[in-house]
Amino acid sequence: MYPAYRSFPETFANDRECLYIPWSQDDAVFKLNTLLFQERSNLGKLSDWTSGTIDRCLDIMFEDNSKWYRSGKDYRDYVPAAKY
Repeated sequence: MYPAYRSFPETFANDRECLYIPWSQDDAVFKLNTLLFQERSNLGKLSDWTSGTIDRCLDIMFEDNSKWYRSGKDYRDYVPAAKY
């Protein structure tokens, strides 16, 4: 569980189950309590996505027009898109 702040929403694909409102103790306690006693619906998806990181990096380095390549001023446009 992490705050919905900085790069955490991007890392966790904006998954509201594991992101709490920054500086909100009530939301953090509620989310933590939920995570402790209920299995997450997206359990394992983050680790599956992360396992493919090296492959995506190699695609960027060795493929022309890789779908993973982000350059220019619009690189943040890809942040809200679902990763998994």
